[in-house]
Amino acid sequence: FGNRIYLVETDNIYSTIISDLISEHSKQNEIEIVAVKSVSAEALYKEEKMKAIIKDMTEKHPDVVVNLLSGDENIMLFRSMHALLPSELGIKTISFNLDENIISHLGSKPFDGTYVVSNFFENQNLTFSNKVKEGTYEYKTYLKDVSSPFINGYNSVYIWKNAVEKARSFDPQKILSVLPSIKFNTPSGSVAFNQLHRYISAPIHIGNVKKNGEIEVLWTSSQLIKADPFPSFLTKDDWTKKINNYYLDWNSNWSSTERH
Repeated sequence: FGNRIYLVETDNIYSTIISDLISEHSKQNEIEIVAVKSVSAEALYKEEKMKAIIKDMTEKHPDVVVNLLSGDENIMLFRSMHALLPSELGIKTISFNLDENIISHLGSKPFDGTYVVSNFFENQNLTFSNKVKEGTYEYKTYLKDVSSPFINGYNSVYIWKNAVEKARSFDPQKILSVLPSIKFNTPSGSVAFNQLHRYISAPIHIGNVKKNGEIEVLWTSSQLIKADPFPSFLTKDDWTKKINNYYLDWNSNWSSTERH
């Protein structure tokens, strides 16, 4: 899309650390970050605040907006972009916490060139998704959207089931000891555990939001992607220090209300 990106983050540890990770990646790959806007969840509902961000976005005219907001926070950002950002600028967006459920609440659908990274999209397994939506799956549950939060909760039940059966125990230590040997198929594909950190490994998908609000899968990783709690841009000690510094700066909280 281009090498000029505009970062929109919110005031919690997840969003902030991912923003730092992208910044470190950018330094090493000739990517220019034209702005980093940190906005609190409360400020997202302030019209003047959002107008100022979209005005700045328009003036800087990045190639890509990297959106690190979560859940309902996406609604105000995209609605403001629809209302105020000139579509002829052709700015792309990449989101990591946007799913079919949120998209259905946007009022108007995202721009052409709205991309999403996730471990599950509803169109990825239509047979499973339709069974759940129609209430014909074994739990007789009706849902409007079968998105990533649902599938992660669904998978967690079967991760626990597999672990308890393999350990032949409910004891947490025994369950932890068998996790690295667990690998099984889910509606979103195979999942497994990292031998070293016990973080789950899963396929990753990139999709494009179509005009009808559905996410079209464009790319799927050919292998399971292992979670990396300490990406190699910094040492483990440096990452730990960075995280702890945020915690202390935010008065021993994992979010800040002073940064917007």
